[in-house]
Amino acid sequence: MMGKKFVCYCEDLTEEDVLKAIRLGYNDIEVLKRYTGFSTGPCQGKTCLLQVLRLLAAEKKLKPSDQHMTTQRPLIDPVRLGVLAGDKMKCTS
Repeated sequence: MMGKKFVCYCEDLTEEDVLKAIRLGYNDIEVLKRYTGFSTGPCQGKTCLLQVLRLLAAEKKLKPSDQHMTTQRPLIDPVRLGVLAGDKMKCTS
């Protein structure tokens, strides 16, 4: 018996989960991303996006290069509240 084939470790998503979603009709990469949650974890798709693209292409009988990538957003870089507040107000008496 073979073990689970994980596609996205961040979201605990297996190959079986992705294939099931595609067969349910979630066969656009953006919709599939929202339904399954792949590429939304800490890796931001760096470990799972290509695997999901390959699975989707195989199910749709296309080449992986025929698929488009999901929208990539920049990583969040926190800003300290003090930076947003600007210079301290100067009081004159």
